Amino acid sequence: MSALPEGFDLRHPSPADLDAAQTLLDEVESAETGAPRRSPIDLAAFSRDPRVAPETNAWFALAPGGEPAGFAFVFWSGDAQGEAAPFVHPDYRGLGLGAALLETI
Repeated sequence: MSALPEGFDLRHPSPADLDAAQTLLDEVESAETGAPRRSPIDLAAFSRDPRVAPETNAWFALAPGGEPAGFAFVFWSGDAQGEAAPFVHPDYRGLGLGAALLETI
């Protein structure tokens, strides 16, 4: 199992975390496209889908100061197959967070 860098923490997101997670997704999308963009994933709407269940099927990676460093979730389709989606903030790439998130979810 991939270890988190020292001082980082993983936990399930609370509803209060959704704005910060959305900002992280938007920053990832912008970094990947090279232009300011909003992620096509709307976490507030997405989290209301019972197949998402962020309290059990999503994880927030927090940097030592508590700032969001990564986010991941599993979406369960009707045929019981899961689709995992990890996102790591550009400032925290290369630290193993993506691997730790994938192994956790």
